Amino acid sequence: MFLNTSNTESKEYQFGLATFAAELDNLGVEHTYQVDADSRGHQVTTDPKTLAEIYTFFQKHLSN
Repeated sequence: MFLNTSNTESKEYQFGLATFAAELDNLGVEHTYQVDADSRGHQVTTDPKTLAEIYTFFQKHLSN
């Protein structure tokens, strides 16, 4: 599972998603949780760290 949010989301939303990611950790569910630092909201990210995480996730889970 790939969880992605933006630093422009509300603090409540960010807390909820971080809590969800922590619960996935506790359950041993493989996931990536990334907060974009580019302040673009719901637009496609330009954050190099997030893009690298996305490409790594795709490579691992979507390659033949």
